[in-house]
Amino acid sequence: MEAMSHLAGDFRSPEKDLKTAIMIGVVIVGCIYLTCTWLILSIPVTTPLAMAGVFDQLMGGLGSPIIGTLGLAGGIATVNVYTASLIRLTLSFSQKGVLPAWFSKQNRYGVSERALITVLLIMAAILIFTHCTDQDLEDLVSWVNGVFVIIYLASMLAAFRLLPAKYHWMTLPGCLFCFMLAWGFGWKMAYAAGMLAIASPLLWWQRQKQKSACMNTGIIQHHYSVDKCK
Repeated sequence: MEAMSHLAGDFRSPEKDLKTAIMIGVVIVGCIYLTCTWLILSIPVTTPLAMAGVFDQLMGGLGSPIIGTLGLAGGIATVNVYTASLIRLTLSFSQKGVLPAWFSKQNRYGVSERALITVLLIMAAILIFTHCTDQDLEDLVSWVNGVFVIIYLASMLAAFRLLPAKYHWMTLPGCLFCFMLAWGFGWKMAYAAGMLAIASPLLWWQRQKQKSACMNTGIIQHHYSVDKCK
């Protein structure tokens, strides 16, 4: 849902098709998760990668190639979706003044090539850094999950502010769950906290720059401009 929401503009009828696509995806992924969990609990194995061991028993030793192929395909699909989503989000933030307007230029397909190149360069730098420093995969996953915890907490706080007062109580379980996850990750939340500490001043500076530009150009008298500069 967090990835697909940024791609709503790519649907011909997002009001009609987006919810259906998301719900179908949630049901399919949920069934896969439940089935895999049931298999692991039902078929005891001693291999380091439990799912590969389960499929080895079910497929007569072909478990590792099958899981490897499925994992590679799933990984590529996930990277593609999240990359496209992040590019759309960067473009949207650029158009709204949250990020520099430099990212707002689009090609004939409606894609910000500058955002795409920037994201790919960051991804390449991270891959090179993690390879050269021999970072543990489990730590990398925990660090990324810590970022998601902050994103989910921010979404709960946004819901608290945007929803009518009678629905405020519905955000409290979500906030509590996020705090529980953060407590469980422990020191591995330091990466997410560090990213937040770096990004927050930059975003605040960009926002102040936008407000200053609105004031200097004198368009703040227009109703739309007032809303945009708030």
